Amino acid sequence: MKSQSKTLVFSALLLSLLATYLHAASTPSGEVEDETGFSYIVGSERGPENWGYLEEEWRACSEGRKQSPIDLARENVKVIPHLGDLRRNYKPSYAYVRNRGHDLQLRWDYKRAGSIEVDGREYFLQQCHWHHPSEHAIDGKSYQLELHMVHSTLHGEVAGNTVVVGLLYEIGEPNAFIKEVLRRVTCETRGEEMEAGEEIEVGEVDPRKIIKGEHSYYRYMGSLTTPPCTEGVKWIVNKQPSSVTEEQIWSLRRLVDDGAWNNSRPIQPLNGRHIQLYNPDSERSIESMTSLRIDAAAS
Repeated sequence: MKSQSKTLVFSALLLSLLATYLHAASTPSGEVEDETGFSYIVGSERGPENWGYLEEEWRACSEGRKQSPIDLARENVKVIPHLGDLRRNYKPSYAYVRNRGHDLQLRWDYKRAGSIEVDGREYFLQQCHWHHPSEHAIDGKSYQLELHMVHSTLHGEVAGNTVVVGLLYEIGEPNAFIKEVLRRVTCETRGEEMEAGEEIEVGEVDPRKIIKGEHSYYRYMGSLTTPPCTEGVKWIVNKQPSSVTEEQIWSLRRLVDDGAWNNSRPIQPLNGRHIQLYNPDSERSIESMTSLRIDAAAS
């Protein structure tokens, strides 16, 4: 009887430890699963300036030299024509929406939603989420909303294996993709606020509808913008903003409603990093000039 009792106690302890581990574990994209352990309120005990001191694993938030987000200021930007258009190979797949505490995350099962090719490597789309207002700025200008599409080559690995595509939004026409996501979430929750940690299935979602066409984009090396702020992340930020309505932004905030006015990390120091800019027009201009030189030489 005593042996059986000890076995039950050990099993209960093991389950408790496992539950604790799963609660604190990071997502496959390297971000913490439960965002209630930190705050976006500047000056608060768990605010952005203190993230690096809250957990040992989060030290990069305070000590890192290549942190994100940054101001994409033109004096630090170099146009690189040969970067080329982004090779996006996304496809529709069943998705889930999760309230992570500070944001609404839309995630797909690993490798199911397609990928993006960067520098000859394939990075699979894992999830996307929104920050309001934007985290990145362009020449000191912030935007009303920013979407992050998180891609990875390996499950659980971040440094050197992660690409995040950022899309900025400005107030204008309704955004069709956000409208569809909100419609599905509202249908599943019947308009009620989602609890922190709650996840719902929203059916098949097509990531190809997020960014349409080819645009100019910035590239630089940075980090995750939430703890543990892991560095070695390749950032691609579209220069051309998309449109969104104030009502849509309010709806995204209302579904989370953590009491904070924003969920954006402040701008981080550049620390001598290089920012690249790809502009399709400049590439076409170079190709045109090269063609003219060849024609002139031939004649």
